[in-house]
Amino acid sequence: MIEVCPPVAPGFARCLTEMVVAGGPQPETSAAGDFVPAGFSPDQIKIAHELPMGRRAGRGQTIAIVSAFDSPTVEADLAVFSKQFGLPRCTTANGCFTKVNDTGGTTYPPADAGWALESNLDVQWAHAIAPGAKILLVEANSISFPDLFRAVNYAVRNASYLSGSWGSVEFAGQTIFDPLLRFPGVSKFFA
Repeated sequence: MIEVCPPVAPGFARCLTEMVVAGGPQPETSAAGDFVPAGFSPDQIKIAHELPMGRRAGRGQTIAIVSAFDSPTVEADLAVFSKQFGLPRCTTANGCFTKVNDTGGTTYPPADAGWALESNLDVQWAHAIAPGAKILLVEANSISFPDLFRAVNYAVRNASYLSGSWGSVEFAGQTIFDPLLRFPGVSKFFA
């Protein structure tokens, strides 16, 4: 396994995705030659955690994913994931998926392959767990805490659930950011 995002200095965040490298377990294919995903399916995860089943789970809710940098293929990758697991389509066109920058605009930050992989995984699995929910991806301009918390601030004003798969080493003065995660009525899930 390799870490997708490199270690960072205090005051900066890194994504937490790890990836299997060449020589590791290889994906299986069906008799028709189609890719067969390894690991657990969305339904298996939902059963194991006793989460609501069905295509309407999460209806009326918005899940915000806060990440850094742009993931240019996130919506196309979500379409492939949804088709693979029989999930409803989740697109910008049908109002299920929205991608914005840290202030709610559509001028996206530069792309980063490691952070894009993290964003895509988070968006796909949020949709898998709550296929009836809307998904909001908020992309911060950088891995600095001021940029990420600007994205958090936008996200919590527009969602009832907040997810962030990023973290940092502890550092002196980090408690200055604590008030930025105190939003009544918003459930927060961080790595």
